[in-house]
Amino acid sequence: MTYAQKTGAKSVAAINDATAYAKDLADSFEAQAKEAGLTVDFNAVVTPGENDYAAVATQLADAKPDLVYWTGYYQEGGLIARQSKDAGFEGTFLVGDGSVDAKFAEIAGKGYTEHVLGTFTQTPDMLEGADKWIADYKKLAGADPGPYSTQAYDAVNVVAEAMKEAKGTDFDKVVKALEGLKDFETLGGPLTFMPDHTRSGGGFVIVSIDPGSGQFVLKDDLQG
Repeated sequence: MTYAQKTGAKSVAAINDATAYAKDLADSFEAQAKEAGLTVDFNAVVTPGENDYAAVATQLADAKPDLVYWTGYYQEGGLIARQSKDAGFEGTFLVGDGSVDAKFAEIAGKGYTEHVLGTFTQTPDMLEGADKWIADYKKLAGADPGPYSTQAYDAVNVVAEAMKEAKGTDFDKVVKALEGLKDFETLGGPLTFMPDHTRSGGGFVIVSIDPGSGQFVLKDDLQG
């Protein structure tokens, strides 16, 4: 939502594939959009595994939102991006982390990804000053870190800190210690848990598709 407002979007849309995560993400996006004063012009649910999403693509193009958020996976997302552009959609096609994969560009096809952006947590190569961490990881694991390696590393450190504060592994004491963490330093930035146990800030960035490789690369760290 921060990026949608940053681009000056006034109207948005959301499409999901009815899976629990995708639906929750779409619902959250719509709620935040309305709270921010944006208009939700269109929303839809599609069935995963199909090859033709022309009907939804046409409805999206007719609604003319400034930005649409696809919260499902790249298999369907690539097709919807292609078919919606063919139908006349000219806005930004934002995708969730389930679609942040080089196969998205492969499925959408050349010329269909210039308007595509994604929301994602920072990967190791996006982190400033992470060269030593990456080298240490490769030495230990014998392979390059994956897209979620830093989150796994941070999660272990967070739990270890909570156990240290709790002076043991008692469940309730560890939970209380986790709730009490304030600006705990992680690779993803200072961490503080909200009352609903989600992390403050989220650590998300905006990524775009490199036209040469089809890979998603950092576009905006949402810090400025």
